[in-house]
Amino acid sequence: QDVPGGQEHFAQINAELAPRWPVIDKKIAAPPDAEQWNGVADKLPHLER
Repeated sequence: QDVPGGQEHFAQINAELAPRWPVIDKKIAAPPDAEQWNGVADKLPHLER
């Protein structure tokens, strides 16, 4: 699998979380707090597992 350099850790996170999250198969409205997160750098520490 081709993963850009420095992004390898995301493959492990995806393997862990993908089975638990629903498949996104259609566009829906943005969450209520979307604007609050717009432009926030380094969101990974905020990921809830």
